[in-house]
Amino acid sequence: MRATYGATEYGKVGIESAVSGADPHELISILFSQLKKELVAAEYHCKAKNFELYSSKVTKANRILAGLQGRSIELSEAFMALIEQECAEFGFELLSPKNADQRGSQISFGTADRTMAEG
Repeated sequence: MRATYGATEYGKVGIESAVSGADPHELISILFSQLKKELVAAEYHCKAKNFELYSSKVTKANRILAGLQGRSIELSEAFMALIEQECAEFGFELLSPKNADQRGSQISFGTADRTMAEG
């Protein structure tokens, strides 16, 4: 039991190190990798009828999904600000709702001739 606990704690330190030094793209990749691990483990525990561990893995997967959604919205907002700052002279106008609750992370910009540019 002690060896398993030690390995688990060592793994947590490795993940925390990777996350703290990650750029935005690496962070998303790490989160997707962890999400996949949690979902595979959840499936295993469900089939084994170990519902307490199944529930724990599903809860972790849900937390990761919430983190991915939050990160996606942050990146979308950064992209919107950058387009507004750097491309205003070209007549780009945000067509998507500014409120993230209304648009999610999908963004659409248009120009005077209504040509769409999606991000």
